[in-house]
Amino acid sequence: MILRRHTQADIKNIRRLYDLSFPERERIALHHLLHAPSETFVIEDDDQFLGFVSMLSVNDLCHITYFAIVPEQRGRGYGSKVLKLLEEKKKGSRIIVDVEMPDPSLMDNAQRRRRIAFYEAAGYVPCDIHYLWSNEEYTILSWPDSLSKEDFIAFWKQIDPYREIHYHD
Repeated sequence: MILRRHTQADIKNIRRLYDLSFPERERIALHHLLHAPSETFVIEDDDQFLGFVSMLSVNDLCHITYFAIVPEQRGRGYGSKVLKLLEEKKKGSRIIVDVEMPDPSLMDNAQRRRRIAFYEAAGYVPCDIHYLWSNEEYTILSWPDSLSKEDFIAFWKQIDPYREIHYHD
């Protein structure tokens, strides 16, 4: 399995998986994923497209913003392998992910809990950072250790000083 920067030839596969994997309210325009400051990597095995991961990086902090494996390949360990490859690629950096907050009143609560468990099993730790974006509440996990709310806020101020994020205590 390899992780490589996307090319123009990958855009069709990325778009299809992006639209399939993320609700419309969580999507941004695809060109924002495919151009700086985002880095988008394609996940391949034996020249077969398995998925993509998109991230933003500032100094020693990398934020995985979108990560998807094609549905028919999920549950086969590719996601965990991708995280290990990212940790190697971004050696010396802290990596963060945001996950929708569990909510027993929602139909996808089990999926939200599985997503958090996946990252925790890979060594990511909860950071006690919660925020509201696009009418959805998220929680942050980070690797290899916890991240402060101040570091998270400073990261986003460098990426987009005008982005409005509402934090919860």
